[in-house]
Amino acid sequence: METSSATDLVQSWQAGHPGGAAWLGGRRAAGAARLATLGLPTTQLEPWRYTSLKRLGGVAFEHHTEVGVDEAALAALRLAGAAAELVVVNGRVRPELSRIEGAAGLTVGPLAAADEALVSLFGSSLTAEDGLGALHDALVQEGWWVKVARGAVVGRVHLLHVMTGAAGPAVASPQHLFLAEANADLQVLETHAAIGGADTLSTASVEVRVGPGARVRQQVIVHGAAEGRRSALHRTAARIERDATWHRHVVVLGGSLVRDDVHGTLAGPGGTCLLDGLFLAGRGEHIDTPTRVEHAAPSCMTRERYKGVIGAGGRGVFDGTVVVHEGARGTDAIQSNHNLLLADDADINTKPRLEIYNDDVKCAHGTTVGQLDRQQLAYLRMRGIPEGEARGMLTHAFVTDVCEAAPVAPVQALVEAKLAALLGEVA
Repeated sequence: METSSATDLVQSWQAGHPGGAAWLGGRRAAGAARLATLGLPTTQLEPWRYTSLKRLGGVAFEHHTEVGVDEAALAALRLAGAAAELVVVNGRVRPELSRIEGAAGLTVGPLAAADEALVSLFGSSLTAEDGLGALHDALVQEGWWVKVARGAVVGRVHLLHVMTGAAGPAVASPQHLFLAEANADLQVLETHAAIGGADTLSTASVEVRVGPGARVRQQVIVHGAAEGRRSALHRTAARIERDATWHRHVVVLGGSLVRDDVHGTLAGPGGTCLLDGLFLAGRGEHIDTPTRVEHAAPSCMTRERYKGVIGAGGRGVFDGTVVVHEGARGTDAIQSNHNLLLADDADINTKPRLEIYNDDVKCAHGTTVGQLDRQQLAYLRMRGIPEGEARGMLTHAFVTDVCEAAPVAPVQALVEAKLAALLGEVA
């Protein structure tokens, strides 16, 4: 996608959606102005060095919000027993498809109905330093806010994003807010899926506020697409206060172009940030997983573990940064990225790094890239296990620890299906 195409898309969207909340209109106008100044990011920018938005070129994306959705396909994505299931179709909040069973201390609502206090939080954690952030702000549509009251415990809120290209190539830019007040406990499943065969592009943004002593466990699943080009350019930002914990676990199951951008800020002493990620890319798929954790307060901990499995013709990118600020004494941070290449034409670019501005820290980082161990394959073959089955066993063993860390929903079956497809391409 070129900047001119993005500008045309913004002008079309804003002309077709006048009015609405004044603060949303102001945000769209400011985003459009920044986009005109910055342009879309290119590979000349270091954070975008390995990911080009030209992969989106040649597609005339439009906002198609008044669309139906296949009920059977939607049912397959639902989460049984959720305290609330909040559905968004092509960026539009769909209350008639949502379910709010209710739980003590839980309140939810659409972005358009947010009160002044909540409105002040929207966008406050997200940075729009590049043109992609500006594009999202210019296109921002609707979204849900979820609030858990002080001391309440809420299990399994499901935020279900569905993209459908039934009316042609579709783009959507929803934004959501999760707010856990002091000592609250919230579990979230966030699902991103495409239904139908047309090209789709999602630029969803999620903000998480974790109050003092609170805990938020967030499971994110990004589905690929059997047909069409499924692209997702997502941003998640969390602010973690004193003695609070944020655990985000993401599984990306493919996509023509996926960028899952995560930014966590440890703003209060004793905070904990846990990031687990698994990305699986096959032929023609490109998955980029940039992360940035800011240690802005003393005595905080980060544990970051990402793994990638890249099949024939696939490409992955990991770009992780942990920043320890001058006043963040007693920081304890460990970052790792390990990658398995299943074919000679599989590609991975990995760049974990630390930026440390004081000397009272305990930090480490590391990365590995390799193929299946030939000695281990030989060992299994000697015991009568066929080569294909042996490859599958070793590949599954590689991802097991990340899968088991999923805090909300089991992902093993989804991962197994994707791994079977990747291994089938190199058999």
